[in-house]
Amino acid sequence: TQESRGSARSARKFASEQREPALPACRARALPAHLGRHYASRVHRSRALLLGGALFFGGCELIGGIDDRQVIPGGGGGGGESGDGGGLSCGVPAYDCLGGECYEGACQPVLVTPVAFPNALAVSGPRIYWSANAAASAEVRYCNKAGCDGEPTVFLDGLTDILNLVATPENLFILKTSVPGAIVGCPITATSCSDYTFSATPLHGPTTLAVDSGFAYFSTLGDKQDTEATWLYSCPTFDCTKPTPLVTTRASAIAFEGQFIYWVDEVSHHVRRCHVGGCANTEQTVTAIPNATGFDLYVRDGWVTYAGSEKNLYRCELTAAGTCGPLITVAETAEGIAAFDIDESFAYFAERSKDPQPIRRAALTGEWGDELASGEIDVIDLVQDDAAVYWVAAGERKMGSLRKVAKPPQ
Repeated sequence: TQESRGSARSARKFASEQREPALPACRARALPAHLGRHYASRVHRSRALLLGGALFFGGCELIGGIDDRQVIPGGGGGGGESGDGGGLSCGVPAYDCLGGECYEGACQPVLVTPVAFPNALAVSGPRIYWSANAAASAEVRYCNKAGCDGEPTVFLDGLTDILNLVATPENLFILKTSVPGAIVGCPITATSCSDYTFSATPLHGPTTLAVDSGFAYFSTLGDKQDTEATWLYSCPTFDCTKPTPLVTTRASAIAFEGQFIYWVDEVSHHVRRCHVGGCANTEQTVTAIPNATGFDLYVRDGWVTYAGSEKNLYRCELTAAGTCGPLITVAETAEGIAAFDIDESFAYFAERSKDPQPIRRAALTGEWGDELASGEIDVIDLVQDDAAVYWVAAGERKMGSLRKVAKPPQ
């Protein structure tokens, strides 16, 4: 994909009553707005050569400008090519670009809303939520997934240092890390969360959160009397007067399936597990090589998916003994995984890079992958639902954006 920005200049169409029958059109079509700046000069040169050659050899006539537009000899059109507008099917029946333009048969990203100082992201029902951590305060806001015209709703404010957002079909849970830490829970149908309905016993340095049906699991750095102790706890989501310690560990990511809870140990960088009712010194290592990193871990249908220290995305099937079988490399990256999410067939992820980075997907089998978007600066978090992939990027000087792109048809 080539990239360019700037304003397009209109071109004149030359016509003559005496000339021969019209040639096919060299259509000049606008590139998607999400593409970046750094290919601009190369794009202008290549497009000028392409257009010049087409005109010289009599292949088409010019009906649009060159600047910042792609020349498509032969007139094209129809069936969801570039220029067929937002919200269309991109040539695929019963498919929806969710407001995005269609370009070369693929839906393009859509800006949901600008955001400042973004951190965590969660999606549930018709809403998408994010946290914003400014220097002195933090808040949670939401938009309808279709967009909110730059006017998001404040869901909860007056906090500091929000680390995690976890959405279930019924509630949004917010992990507050400042002293004292707390877990806040609110119904997703609420207009605001000013009178929140759940707060765990004050937590000392909570690091991560996961929520199952009826239970919350979280890791802390220990209390003031025992600063060396780090624990993984569980408690009922709306009756957390006394959390149950499961195991001494510091977890950077938590997942669960069946009767087991899984976590990434920040010290050993292993994926480990034990029974959700308590480990009682029976915790076991699920996988140790390559080391697990990051804040995302998924265990679904007997498969474990995680980012590894070798900057790749890995997957393995659990054996009867609860350890990993042969590793599958789902995706390889140059700088590592910034954030990822999975569905039944694909992993969706952003690469960690100081340069504009792509949003990609890869088959969970590791057989192939492609790019869904490009030109994003400092992607902080990424989530997906049945229809789309959403991500929040800090951008330059922390003035970022929340974007989405429709999932390609299967």
